[in-house]
Amino acid sequence: MTHSGHSKDAEDEQRAPTCTSQPNILYAWAHDAPKLELPKGVGFRVGGQTSNSYLVLQVHYMHESDKEDHSGVSVVSTLEPQPRTAATLLMVTGGEIQPKSEEQLEVACVVDEPVQMHPFAFRVHTHRHGTKVGGWVVRENAVNGQDEWIKLGERNPQLPQLFETVANQSIVVSQGDILAARCNIKNTEDRKIEVGSTSEDEMCNFYMMYWVEGEDVLQNHICYSPGSPSYKWAKKLDSTISPTELHSLMELN
Repeated sequence: MTHSGHSKDAEDEQRAPTCTSQPNILYAWAHDAPKLELPKGVGFRVGGQTSNSYLVLQVHYMHESDKEDHSGVSVVSTLEPQPRTAATLLMVTGGEIQPKSEEQLEVACVVDEPVQMHPFAFRVHTHRHGTKVGGWVVRENAVNGQDEWIKLGERNPQLPQLFETVANQSIVVSQGDILAARCNIKNTEDRKIEVGSTSEDEMCNFYMMYWVEGEDVLQNHICYSPGSPSYKWAKKLDSTISPTELHSLMELN
């Protein structure tokens, strides 16, 4: 399930994107994960003049079922303004995995907005071939000039896909820092597997949930790379955080 906020409503067509504006990912859930509780004083701003005027819940099913469906998300809301605003950044790749091979799908973006982000939770997502997904903050060490990699979190995507507490809760992500993620994918099949939206495809997603003081979160919450074989960290580690066609990249569980 994915829960997203939108500034505009969907188009009135038989088949259309979820909405006509760029979606803001608020929450995602899979594999019997436990509930998420936000830190005290932290909340997602919705309604009014925010970019989350419309809330959309997508529920994806692996198989058809004749059982009564009770899928959904319970949300706790308040009219009381919270001192800290939450948001979720998605790092996501394209790419392909050759038959009978292992591949690392990688993505990295430079934070190009003057925002002080405090990461507090992360979530990983692949389909059945993923073995490990990790995320990092990369910045230059002021003493020796070398890149310093600070782990946000790492998890097996076949476990419950919850929002887990980040490894370093004191880290603050600022303008000029690089956010990076990597998915280890093992293809044991006799066919090439591409990143896509069906259960027969693969995905590489790393979600970083963060809070800021006040209300000014990132304007763009998607960091995308085309993945292997055209993109590797060693080739390019200086993309900027920019929007992409998220509708075709939203996960199917």
